[in-house]
Amino acid sequence: MARRKKSPSQQQSTADKLMQLKFAHWLAWQPYARRYGWIHVVVMMMTIFAISLTGTLFGEVFFPRDYPMMEYILIGMMGGCLLMSGCFIALIRGYPKAVWGLFCMLVFCLSSTLLAMLEASHVGFTWIAAIPSLIGLYLMSKRRYQRAILVLQVGARIRQRIKRLEASLKPHR
Repeated sequence: MARRKKSPSQQQSTADKLMQLKFAHWLAWQPYARRYGWIHVVVMMMTIFAISLTGTLFGEVFFPRDYPMMEYILIGMMGGCLLMSGCFIALIRGYPKAVWGLFCMLVFCLSSTLLAMLEASHVGFTWIAAIPSLIGLYLMSKRRYQRAILVLQVGARIRQRIKRLEASLKPHR
């Protein structure tokens, strides 16, 4: 069964709706960046600091003279940063379950630093290594961060709606 072609007035109204929706979406992201964007960047940076400090601390406390093991810890830190970056990008794209990746990474770093704190002879650096994890977990528990995740979900739904409208505007063959 062939699809009916839309009349020019119907296509124009769909194009107008699409333009209005794109403009509203663009306007919605301006206050988002000012209001919520910074908290995502701070959590990401705290996760990076936590991964790097935890890897350094863990290697120094448990493998002080085993240099091949330090290479593995470095590879593990790079893998953790890649995982964290993927979770951050997925979160920004509107997938709220990606928060669990960041959360698990921060809890892993905090538990590793606490384990090293029990074994270390000097506790000062272990506290410094635990601070980024604590700050990141604190910011993730704030209402602003949770509200930002909901706003990102709404933005993802709007982008999907825009794509569907753009697809409906293309001529069918």
